[in-house]
Amino acid sequence: MPFSFALLASTAKAKPVAACQRLRPFSSLVTPAWLRESDRTSGQVRVIDCDSPVAFQRAHIPFATSFPGFSATNLKDTQGGTGVVGPREFQQLVQLLGVEKDSTIVFYDDAMGIGATRAWWVFLHYGFPKENLKVSELLTLREGAPLKETGKLVGLEAVQSALLRGTAEFVDSRTPAEYIGAQANGNRRVGHVPGAVNLDWKDAVSAEGNGRFKTKAELEELVHQRKLTTNLDQPLITYCQRGVRAAHTAFVLHEILGYRDVKIYEDSMRQYLNRDDTAIEH
Repeated sequence: MPFSFALLASTAKAKPVAACQRLRPFSSLVTPAWLRESDRTSGQVRVIDCDSPVAFQRAHIPFATSFPGFSATNLKDTQGGTGVVGPREFQQLVQLLGVEKDSTIVFYDDAMGIGATRAWWVFLHYGFPKENLKVSELLTLREGAPLKETGKLVGLEAVQSALLRGTAEFVDSRTPAEYIGAQANGNRRVGHVPGAVNLDWKDAVSAEGNGRFKTKAELEELVHQRKLTTNLDQPLITYCQRGVRAAHTAFVLHEILGYRDVKIYEDSMRQYLNRDDTAIEH
């Protein structure tokens, strides 16, 4: 299976991460070379395959673990298929993954990062530190203590408040056809959040077909072309149809380009375009 990339969700080993950051200036992104050189046999580095269980059975990185029970691309509420997976289910997931003491968690997929970035963002939402996932955090989870949500995923109320007050810029991760309303994607209404910038998530992926992100310089040029703010302190809210593609874009904006306040509208257009009280543009 061609390996696309890995996302570093936590680290207990400073040396290899520092080397990685010299190669690519992304705080949570590691290269395939870094992963090949890591010690995956000792339990210090835990590699999580975010593709489907069927794809995992076909081929996967040695010592990788498949997401148990459901696809990492979704991580959605099991009853309605909308909204992030609940704290109880997430806690069970962490237990099933069996992350060990002093582990580094690396997410990867073979789908241009769509599953890996979703998993990374949900773990971040539930309070897993980007750079320092310690065993104390895992023990707290295993003891059944309540999880604290950090607000990385927001709902309709926050979206409408930001629109009314003008406190955030919106980034639409869907295709241009969905953005302009030429494709409904099963929604009752079409269009986009007023003032939203269209940044199709695939536009952040290298055109070479290797599934990797574009360089930081290329991504900066891309957001400049789309007229997204260059103020890294400006709050941003990304969305798509169900909050999955939006996670990829949020990762690019936050981890690669350095925007400090990025959130995902979790229910996205699946909710927004199927209500009558939401403002839209075509």
